[in-house]
Amino acid sequence: MKPIVDEIARKLRDALKEAIPDFEGLYVFGSQARGDATERSDIDIVVLFGSERFKLPRQYYLVLSQLMHDYYGSDLEVLERTREELERNPIFYNEVVNKGVWYDAA
Repeated sequence: MKPIVDEIARKLRDALKEAIPDFEGLYVFGSQARGDATERSDIDIVVLFGSERFKLPRQYYLVLSQLMHDYYGSDLEVLERTREELERNPIFYNEVVNKGVWYDAA
């Protein structure tokens, strides 16, 4: 994974853990986590919540994505899930949990 993607994930994790009590952490997954991203690849992130999903306004993610694109040159795709929701889809779970990079909120 590129150092800039690691920096983005850490900054997002730090911001969310300050703002949201039920935030457990986040995963970077997809091509960025696998190390086969190209210049046109986006940054795929799953934000993980404990028992109840905290729905951030979509506008928040749109602004964040635009800032990431302007500053880092990459688009940001953020999905929100609880652990239970993530476990319901074994294929997606495998891609995120087993192949992704975890950033714990602790």
